[in-house]
Amino acid sequence: LASENINVLLNKDPRVQAIVGYVTKSIPLSGGFSGDEVYLINDKFVLKKFKIYNTKAIEIQKQASVLGISPKILYENSKENFVLMEFLGKSSVPRDQHTTKNVVHFIKTLHQVAPTSDMMPIDIFAKVQDVLQFLQSENLPQDILNKFTKVLSLKKYTQGNHRICHNDLNPNNLLFVKGKVIAIDWDAAGLNDPYYDLATIAMWYINVPEVEKNLLKEYLGRDPKINELKHLNIMKKVAM
Repeated sequence: LASENINVLLNKDPRVQAIVGYVTKSIPLSGGFSGDEVYLINDKFVLKKFKIYNTKAIEIQKQASVLGISPKILYENSKENFVLMEFLGKSSVPRDQHTTKNVVHFIKTLHQVAPTSDMMPIDIFAKVQDVLQFLQSENLPQDILNKFTKVLSLKKYTQGNHRICHNDLNPNNLLFVKGKVIAIDWDAAGLNDPYYDLATIAMWYINVPEVEKNLLKEYLGRDPKINELKHLNIMKKVAM
């Protein structure tokens, strides 16, 4: 059963009750690294209570749901820091001859989402720098720290182009529903280098040079250039 606080939340909001009806089952689900509370309600709905309510990420998910690549948000309550969404099952993306086409269709659709005028680009290398500083404070061996320093040195070879990205396309966050790839857990979504999403897909699903080349070819609609393949490889190192 859901925690007492979640039960109170479900029962005191008439909008939630109008959508969900009488709650007969509430099962805790994994909220990932964010620490958010996530519950499956009546096997039909997902309630997600955020530690930090990111309005920009929620707006991105709304646009993504219109494009058919995200669960639809049925109700949001910024005061109580939660959203109520449709539950689309747990079918993972199959790893077969169609994987590249399926995930590229998803990514190309995602990168069409329009950013808001006040949305600032994410500096992914700054995040790597933050991790490095933390590891330095923990006195980790120098050979490990050198790997992060080497990644930071690659920033000069990257491009400045930014698109709306999911930024956490690991297999737990991708579902396969009615022949289409959709994503959940949009908490990290924002403006980023589009190759970061591509690199994450390559890292988790492919990791074979020739297939990675096909991934870029499918995404670009042409054979990738050498600098584009290098860019993908750099973003893979950042993602790792």
